[in-house]
Amino acid sequence: MEKLELRMRQALIKVDERVARFSKMAVMEKSRPQKLIEVDRRGSKKTEKPVVKMLQRVQRVRNALRDALRLRLGPLPCLRDDGEVSVPASASQRNKENEDSDSVYAKLEGGDHSPAALALKDGGDGPRELDAVPRAQALWMDMTSCYIPDHDEDAFFCHPGAGVVGVVDGVGGYRKRGVDAHLRNRAFFQPNLSFVGAFARALIANAFAEAKRAFTEGGAPVCPYTLLRSAHEEAARSLTPGASTAVIVSLDGATLRWACVSDSAFAVLRGGRIVHRSRPQEHRFNCPYQLSATGADRVADADVGGMPVVDGDVVVIGTDGLFDNVLDVELEHLVRKGTELGLSLQNMADNIAATACEISFGWLVHSPSTSSTESWRNNEEGAERFYGGKVDDITVVVAFIVSSILLVISKSKHQATKMTRVMETLQPIQETLIEIKKRTPEVRVAKFVAKVLLPLGTKYAPSAREDGDARHQRRAERPDAGGARPCALRMDWAACVLPRHGEDAHFGHAEAGFIGVADGVGGYRDHGVDAGAFARELMANALAKVELAADARRLRPKDVLERAYETAVMKATPGASTAVILSLDRTTLRWAYIGDSAFAVLRGGKIVYRSVPQQRRFNYPYQLSSDGRGDSLAKAMVGGLEAMRDGDVVVAGTDGLFDNLHDGQLERAVQMGTELGFSSKNMADMVAGIAYDVSESERACSPYSLGCWKAYGERGFGGKKDDITVIVAYIVSKDS
Repeated sequence: MEKLELRMRQALIKVDERVARFSKMAVMEKSRPQKLIEVDRRGSKKTEKPVVKMLQRVQRVRNALRDALRLRLGPLPCLRDDGEVSVPASASQRNKENEDSDSVYAKLEGGDHSPAALALKDGGDGPRELDAVPRAQALWMDMTSCYIPDHDEDAFFCHPGAGVVGVVDGVGGYRKRGVDAHLRNRAFFQPNLSFVGAFARALIANAFAEAKRAFTEGGAPVCPYTLLRSAHEEAARSLTPGASTAVIVSLDGATLRWACVSDSAFAVLRGGRIVHRSRPQEHRFNCPYQLSATGADRVADADVGGMPVVDGDVVVIGTDGLFDNVLDVELEHLVRKGTELGLSLQNMADNIAATACEISFGWLVHSPSTSSTESWRNNEEGAERFYGGKVDDITVVVAFIVSSILLVISKSKHQATKMTRVMETLQPIQETLIEIKKRTPEVRVAKFVAKVLLPLGTKYAPSAREDGDARHQRRAERPDAGGARPCALRMDWAACVLPRHGEDAHFGHAEAGFIGVADGVGGYRDHGVDAGAFARELMANALAKVELAADARRLRPKDVLERAYETAVMKATPGASTAVILSLDRTTLRWAYIGDSAFAVLRGGKIVYRSVPQQRRFNYPYQLSSDGRGDSLAKAMVGGLEAMRDGDVVVAGTDGLFDNLHDGQLERAVQMGTELGFSSKNMADMVAGIAYDVSESERACSPYSLGCWKAYGERGFGGKKDDITVIVAYIVSKDS
């Protein structure tokens, strides 16, 4: 173990040297350990600047190296001169051996003795047969990264909200031509989200607009191949010198999808065993496929595929600095032991990167890179053997596939306590908070935080649409997917109201199958008028019309809205209001609405129809009024959706809901509530709670903030502080 500890000390020194060189920083003076001298990358004068984050990372990697040593069973498998294989031994086995011995040697009985065969025997390189296709559920990729630079040619991004990870590696050979290899990477992933270095401020660019737009438009899954192609086209148009490898992985429901070019790779582990491992693409040894502005390799050459994943799977993505140093059996062992010890996601990434760093500086270890070197040399120069690791940038991204429910309710104790106190002040959702505590006794009850469901901050802000609101168009392919056969249905509905100005109103009639919401126009407050009076009058009149009808099932939402409006005009009720009314007749959902009060129909946790808001301009919706200054009822949108099914969910609400929640957030909330077995009341409370949290946030990227950006050309963040009214209606069989 003394030799191993010596290797550890050497690796720690190398890590410190790498980070210092990468950051262009002078060696830290002992008298001033809290500051370093940093040279600005643009060549400006030196400035004295605290580098707390950099120091934390150095310490984190140092600790991870120690943890990695503690996790490992022993030294890496090494080929001996006599052809035998040195394999790891357990701690109990090592204690029984001579203490002067650093490892236990065991001769494999028969078969191939190569490290590759050893990995296959333990389930490494060879993909195992997958389990049965998992049941579709709300899954989430919780992810983090560790980066140990050498020449600073790697780049990566992580977007937990979209469930997308990308890693690239600049081709180092361009350094010999006087080209900064990492510039290719920075341009290649400039449109994307996050990587180490000063270029992180230039992350939002045109090439990633398609992925951001798809994500903003109702949480549509991001296609890795499409993202890779658009990013490459943008980099090619800029004629950025150099070349790069790339791998992009995304989570679509319960399916993991990928697009890989070259030797940046990923592995999926289940139960501590690799069930899928991407294969490197190489023209010859150490000459991988590479994307460039003028190169022969194309995005069309990418390895594209997908596989089902389940809660508990672990995905490890990295550059060749990881996979050229860590054998698959070693990766399996690190993940398995880390899981058994309950290591955090960050600890897991640090341990894997630290192990790769340690191996890269080893002289006698047998690594994947030396295995490839040996086979290459055997073919060309005879039986010459090589040992040691590959010194290179090391990028590791570790993603846990977890239930999005647990992710929401198991955040840090400090955050949970802080947000729970805020939520407990909202009396309408007390019942749901108690219900969550009953259903999840083994975990902490945290909060309904929108940034957990859709983590969009300043660096994640989607771009504004210039071509209309395609996200609100009907997705024709979805209504026929899944669900039960059509039958007589009814609405099981409940509402949650979080008032601010008291201008919202709603009604519902379960037997008749009617629900409706209205939102008074707040501008009337400036004239001393009760802005909610007209909305309350509309909904009261609508409910009276439904209750007094001889056969309410024959009523149509347009008729009810028209009668309610006429009565309000006759009474000369002041103010103005938007409104939406829906009805269910057997298997047909009908609606009539005017303005930006809206609704969405979800099937299997996905939106199959979303109403289109009616606005003259931003934040100026169509509205009904009794003073003649409003819009004609003839402008109301009227329609229907046939073949509703048992299990569908209808969510109706005012702009306090839909101006604060993206469609993707609404989908995830419904998925989580369905998995928890929430009642319609619990579901309405949860959705309203999420919208409330966004409305109070100053950094959330909400539909309202995006609308401001598009209308006024100034990027802003935060939610819309308004009354929030949510009605959730479960479509269920009449027999249930």
